[in-house]
Amino acid sequence: MQVTKVEEKDGVLTLRIDLTADEVAEGFDKGLELFVQQLGLANLEGASAREKIEGALEPELAKETIESAVMSYFVPYALTDEKIIPISSADVKAQTILAEKLPFTFTLRVLPKPRYTLSDYTPFEVKVPFNPEITDELIDEQIGMLAKQVAEARAIDAGEDPDQAQPAEVTDEWCREALSDMGINSVEELRESFRKQSGGVMDQQFEQFYLAAVMEQYHKRLQGEITDAMKNAVAEDMFQALVAQVEQQGKTLEYYLEEQELTEEEARELFRGQAFAQLLQGFVLDAIYDHEDIKVEMPDLMRLLHQMAPGGEEQYFNMMQETKRTFLLMEGAERAKALEWIHENITVAK
Repeated sequence: MQVTKVEEKDGVLTLRIDLTADEVAEGFDKGLELFVQQLGLANLEGASAREKIEGALEPELAKETIESAVMSYFVPYALTDEKIIPISSADVKAQTILAEKLPFTFTLRVLPKPRYTLSDYTPFEVKVPFNPEITDELIDEQIGMLAKQVAEARAIDAGEDPDQAQPAEVTDEWCREALSDMGINSVEELRESFRKQSGGVMDQQFEQFYLAAVMEQYHKRLQGEITDAMKNAVAEDMFQALVAQVEQQGKTLEYYLEEQELTEEEARELFRGQAFAQLLQGFVLDAIYDHEDIKVEMPDLMRLLHQMAPGGEEQYFNMMQETKRTFLLMEGAERAKALEWIHENITVAK
């Protein structure tokens, strides 16, 4: 495979990828097999991945899908050769006819991730506008809602009007009768259960507010621009992920957007805001990782692998290695370590 830089304009790098006939054959073999596995199409009829795709799709769509899958297979190889970590998905385009026993050329356009610095690395305090305290009043409210739900469900089972159902007093006896299947046999156990559930939710909410406050301060120190091209590219990836998710649910995008009372442009604008926050946090974590001379060890990688593929860590790692995507693992592990540094050094003002 030969990789040639064609041009770099407004931060977008265009590469030309020239493949030999043998490499094209590998793309049809391993590339299509990887595509079929990732999309869960292995059970489709066909002796090969190509036959499965051609049997499942209309001829023209199958041709486009195969072409895209073959090109996508070689993208991480080209990026690895050029030592590029992309900000978003690469845009690939065929330059010659794709045939199994012929050389093939395609181009890819990509936004390489810059490595920014901060003007100041001194730790600071942040004010977090969120109180994670779990009060007795909050627990009482949740218990009241549960008692109401139980009363309504019992009314429906009895053929009565649930709107007229009156919640029973929540006692130890009520808990044993209504909640013993959940392992709850007393009011105290019920209160503790709600306390744990609420604690988990509030911890997540507090983390979101904490990071937002931290990144607001770091944004002032970031020595580099988060461009519209970056935001648009990441937002487009998010939008396409939404489209795929909606289609898997058997819905159309138009129906989903109508449900959410959003126009497509409003949805895209929301994603642009999320993209900015994601890019900012990533650039800040990269800068901290570099400046603080943080190191990633094997246990750090194993923790990340466990989060991504619990129970299948080795298989997932081998797949990432074979497809030249281990740079994604390293990036994730480095940023996780930098985030640990932030938690250890950026305190919350009392």
